[in-house]
Amino acid sequence: MISKQQKEMMYVSVETALVGIVCFVIGERLSQWVHDGKGYLDGLWCMVSALVVLQSFVDDTLKASKDRVIGTLVASVLSVLVCFLFGYGYLTIFLAIALSAFTMNCLKMSDGVRIATATAAVITAYGFIKPHESPLLNASMRSLDTLIGVGVALSFVYLSFKLTVRQVAMPD
Repeated sequence: MISKQQKEMMYVSVETALVGIVCFVIGERLSQWVHDGKGYLDGLWCMVSALVVLQSFVDDTLKASKDRVIGTLVASVLSVLVCFLFGYGYLTIFLAIALSAFTMNCLKMSDGVRIATATAAVITAYGFIKPHESPLLNASMRSLDTLIGVGVALSFVYLSFKLTVRQVAMPD
């Protein structure tokens, strides 16, 4: 006989896989409208955005989602500014990561530092792959991928909460 806890773990595992594939497809398709049809980075970033915010409890998912969105937006803005000032290059990567970490720490969002620095790294390093792509388009796509990924994850979490598979917070 399968216990209630095992059923919940199976449900959450399948849910996680569904969120991942749904986000990859959405990100990839979105990119086809904007880029040259090779949207694997967009699909990957959308999927990663969703998967890193999925948590066992609704409260934890909401906090992780907030950190993900704010960290991504901070890093996107700072990365665009640094790219416009210095172009794509190693100095740009360094400055965008450092400024993103500093800003998130100033905002007292230490959990968002990882997200902001990873976002800054992806945006600025992407210039080595596509040196002629606008930094604004690049950062906008990373932000849009994140918003979509977080939105899909939250939708699935809401559904699992309504189905009473997921609890709001850890019981005392």
